[in-house]
Amino acid sequence: MNLLEAVKIRNNSIVLFSSQIISMALNLVSISLAARYLGVEDFGKFNYMLAIVGIGAKIIDFGFNPIIFRELSQEKNKGKYLGSVLLFRTAIILLIVSLFCIMGYFLSLTYLEIGLIAMLSFNILFSDKFTNIRELVSIPFKVDLRMQIPMVIIIFDNILLLILILLMPLFNGGIVYFVIIYSLSNLPGIVLLLYFLNKNYKFVFKFNFGELKYLFKESIPLMGFIIIAFIYTQVDILLLKNMSSSSAVGIFSSALRLIIPLKLIPNVIVITLFAHIVKNIDNPDYNQHLVKFVTKLFFMFSIVFSAFMVVGSEEIISIVFGEKYLSAALPLTILSVGVFFDFFSFFILDLFTAYNKQKYNFYFIVLITAIVVISNIFLIPSYDFVGSSISRLIAGIFGFLFLILVLNKIIKIRMGFISVRLLFATFIFLTSIYLFSTISPFTNIIISFILFIPIVILTKVFTQSEMKIIIQLVNNKKVISWVNKYYRFEE
Repeated sequence: MNLLEAVKIRNNSIVLFSSQIISMALNLVSISLAARYLGVEDFGKFNYMLAIVGIGAKIIDFGFNPIIFRELSQEKNKGKYLGSVLLFRTAIILLIVSLFCIMGYFLSLTYLEIGLIAMLSFNILFSDKFTNIRELVSIPFKVDLRMQIPMVIIIFDNILLLILILLMPLFNGGIVYFVIIYSLSNLPGIVLLLYFLNKNYKFVFKFNFGELKYLFKESIPLMGFIIIAFIYTQVDILLLKNMSSSSAVGIFSSALRLIIPLKLIPNVIVITLFAHIVKNIDNPDYNQHLVKFVTKLFFMFSIVFSAFMVVGSEEIISIVFGEKYLSAALPLTILSVGVFFDFFSFFILDLFTAYNKQKYNFYFIVLITAIVVISNIFLIPSYDFVGSSISRLIAGIFGFLFLILVLNKIIKIRMGFISVRLLFATFIFLTSIYLFSTISPFTNIIISFILFIPIVILTKVFTQSEMKIIIQLVNNKKVISWVNKYYRFEE
């Protein structure tokens, strides 16, 4: 990796990470306020409707985006596919809205319920929370490592939503008001994104059946994966609603809302490195080194986060959602333990796509979905929403073992990222968390975070070659000089 490329990757990563942190914070504040205004019951109903719409959105996604990302990473394919897929998906989304309305009528739903589901399903066209349109038109910016524009627009969306939620008490807004603003707050953003896409790339948006046919052929393994993947993420909510109550859904969803934003970390890594990995497919040693390095980063971060959640889950839940949601503290702790498995699978599944091994994505998601469905059926009657949290952790462990097997046998990448130094650094960090456990959880978090970076540097968790990548991305003389005192890089 040359210096110019490293700096470009670093700058794009900084933009992605900082903007997603801002977006995550805004979204978290918005959802926590909405949860307080709506109450546990209506918040559970909203998440249940969102789960139904989300499954519909994934069914019509068809798995095109990773393939388009891969194809546009090659210079010869600049500008292809976007027009065909944009027009095709828009037509399908409008059809889905109509089908939801018809299904609601025959299922004897009230007109209000039909209207809310229709509004949420129409939101598939606008929202960055669905991949169908917003992520599609962001792909050229991802390929060129120019994510400033899409990320600023997402922040704008979240600010608009927050303002409208703050007005809820003024209008005595309930679930109807919230669904409307949740949907319409994304409309200005998609208009702006399409404007900047046209301004920067001037693609010709016309339908080409041949392009669509090629994408269907390439994405067939991903189509099944994406549909089942969303079922995996929502099936516990559906099962909780039918085997327990809307209140159980509200409690479990509040814990999930604090875990889901963490996906920004592997997302930043994938967006930044995917094109780079594709270009180095013929250099297996380099990609193996890169995968080990990224996995080690994921492991270190997940240890930090899990430790913080174990220490402060009750206080965090109380501050974010209020005392009514305090039962979500234990599910949050359990879900936080599985963060590493979520990070690892997010990254490795995109790696499979880069290597044109998408069929293993499908095998993976079938495996963990089967595990989470079966375990939920057994655990929910006895443990309610805590059982759903345990189910996700069990599925994450088995999914991790499957991915390691495929990496070793098929991709020929060996995952020897665990070392004595890594375990020693982890032990020191967890000990510091324990020693400060008697003080305020947030004070503990601050102290431990301050100690974390020196622990990583002094124990030399990262090899010389891995640390060289880090300081290339940092590109700061003072930092390089300080790190060099301990690593003594060879010239």
